[in-house]
Amino acid sequence: METEEKPHSATARGRLHSFYSNEYTFFIIVGIFIGILAGLANFAFVETYSFLYDTVVVPYWGSPYVIFPLLCGGVVLVLLAYIFPNDVLGYGFTKFLEKINLRGGIIKPKETIAKAIGACVTLGFGGSAGQEGPIAQLGGAIGSFIGQIFKVSRGKIPVFVACGIAAGIAATFNAPIAGVLFAEEGALLKDFRIGSFLP
Repeated sequence: METEEKPHSATARGRLHSFYSNEYTFFIIVGIFIGILAGLANFAFVETYSFLYDTVVVPYWGSPYVIFPLLCGGVVLVLLAYIFPNDVLGYGFTKFLEKINLRGGIIKPKETIAKAIGACVTLGFGGSAGQEGPIAQLGGAIGSFIGQIFKVSRGKIPVFVACGIAAGIAATFNAPIAGVLFAEEGALLKDFRIGSFLP
């Protein structure tokens, strides 16, 4: 008696289900995808503020008029702070860590984009700010969005957030091991289980 062959679509669905149910494989593949997106976000962030700096500040460097780019940047930041209250000004990395560790890693796009734009304006107009905070938040937010798209449990979303943070820090400072350790310590509170560390 001939056995009936399963339809191709049923086989494909079975493989997809098998892939999704294999947590290690799923998290590693999605972690790679998050890393690529976070690296591209870092590239866009650095290129944007570098372009602003070269266009707005460098032509006035060494002249008394260099104060004008700083004043213009301040005006833009005030406007951004008015449009996005509580999301642009201040050191937001502590709030970011709170959302990862106490609120299940759910991060809203609006606040992340506002913080990234504010950091770009600050750096691009010659202000004083660091790259690591904004790029870690940007990468972490990408991980959070991907986790929400795949509807993983809130207990697992911080792993995706950590993937984005690690990729962002690695791309910014060309230090992949430091990026992983920074994400493990900050986002996962030194959770070195294999399921968290591998992605």
